[in-house]
Amino acid sequence: MCFGDFNFVLNEDEALSGKNGSSSTNYLKDLMFEVHAIDLGYSGGKYTWVKGKWGNAAIKRRLDRGIANISRRLAYPRATITHLGAIGPDHTSIVLNMNPQSCFAHQPFRFEVA
Repeated sequence: MCFGDFNFVLNEDEALSGKNGSSSTNYLKDLMFEVHAIDLGYSGGKYTWVKGKWGNAAIKRRLDRGIANISRRLAYPRATITHLGAIGPDHTSIVLNMNPQSCFAHQPFRFEVA
């Protein structure tokens, strides 16, 4: 399992504005293919990197992510990646939670009058 800044997007929908550089070699796709890795997905904002000012005119990408091979994914099936808000000049922080707690709240049992 690995997470961090990979400097590549996997799909065109992970980039907004600017050239997507699809003609160059995508080393992230190659790496994921070689090690049989999958993307862990995410919750939070869609993009983790911005060039220029934050807003509609900025170039945005999802460069930061978590990947895992099948054995790691089976060992930690509930592992999640969360994109936090921007605190730096161009990258947002990401958090890997290996065993998130469920948010289930017990409600008291009640009869319904019919």
